[in-house]
Order: sequence, then structure tokens, then C-alpha cells
Amino acid sequence: MHADEADAAQQLGRVSDTSPYGMSLTVANPTARVGDRLSLSFRFNTDGVDVEVDTVALVRHVGAPDPTTACVAYGLEFETLEPSQRIALKSFMAEHS
Repeated sequence: MHADEADAAQQLGRVSDTSPYGMSLTVANPTARVGDRLSLSFRFNTDGVDVEVDTVALVRHVGAPDPTTACVAYGLEFETLEPSQRIALKSFMAEHS
């Protein structure tokens, strides 16, 4: 999803290596390049509370395609995350470490 595209495509992806500052996102149809900004929406539960996040992330890394699935992992840095969302992510990480 390039920053200059008027009609951004929506994709599902698999999230891993989450931190309060970014995440790895694996997608089946890679279109982003390093430097692109992606709109992200995801939710999780921590301490019995459902947390919904809508944010923008900067693509810092684009991995090589997986040889069997052609999926690609992006290294993303959150640009706009509320302090309460960062705290919730820290809590989520503590629960799952």
C-alpha cells in the first residue's frame, strides 16, 4: 500500500514480534516498500480489557518472500499511537512473555 495510492487496498496479515513501538506484519500480497506508511487496525485483549488500535505505521523493513508461500514480512514502526495504547501493548507483552 504505497503512500501515493488513492485507493488503498485492505489486507489481512499475521502479526508477530509486537512491541510498544512497532511490529512485524506478514502479508500474502506484498505491495509496500520501505518508507511507505500503512494504516493499521488491530485489536487484542489484555488484563481482561479489549483494546482496539487504529494507527499509522512506517515500513522500516521489507523481508524476502518466503520460498513456499511467497508471503513477505514487514518491519513496522508505529507513528501515531496513544500513550494508553502503548501501555496496553506493554501489558499484553508482559502477559505473553
